[in-house]
Amino acid sequence: MTILGQESIAELKDLVTAKDYTLAQLRIAREAFNGFSPADAKDWDDDFTALKRRYTAARTLALMAFGKASVTPIPDEKIPAPIEWDAVIKAIRQDKDHQTKGDLQDLSDRLSAAGGKPDYSNTPQPRKQTDADLEVFKQTDTVIKRGEKLAGETAKDATPWIIGAVVVVLGFLGLTRRY
Repeated sequence: MTILGQESIAELKDLVTAKDYTLAQLRIAREAFNGFSPADAKDWDDDFTALKRRYTAARTLALMAFGKASVTPIPDEKIPAPIEWDAVIKAIRQDKDHQTKGDLQDLSDRLSAAGGKPDYSNTPQPRKQTDADLEVFKQTDTVIKRGEKLAGETAKDATPWIIGAVVVVLGFLGLTRRY
């Protein structure tokens, strides 16, 4: 669930859980695979180490946000976490528009192409959550409909009220002078 276009703490928790699992599976697959040439193995291992450093820094930022959120009475689904979300995404994919060498997907692709077999079949999936923005829109619509119903019951024709309001506003603005 996003809040005004920003991912929430709850979504961030789901993302971190999934990426923790994905990185662990990639590491397990690499440890079980010996098909790289020595140069390719060093290149892959260096890139994986750099990815782990980036991800660990972003994950630490996310964990700090989780700690802050845990001491508030506001549900995680309603606390935005755009900076932390972006940090995690940037750690696993350095350029948002293009896959680059050393990205999580690049490392997985290179390992798979060489014959390694990372198993992502049990990757944790996001939990079902409510959409705060949608809930606000629904509640606003309910309030507007109640107001329209109340207005319809108390005043059948609003035209005299509108004309009166326009005259009062024009009077305040000095546009209805008598000569």
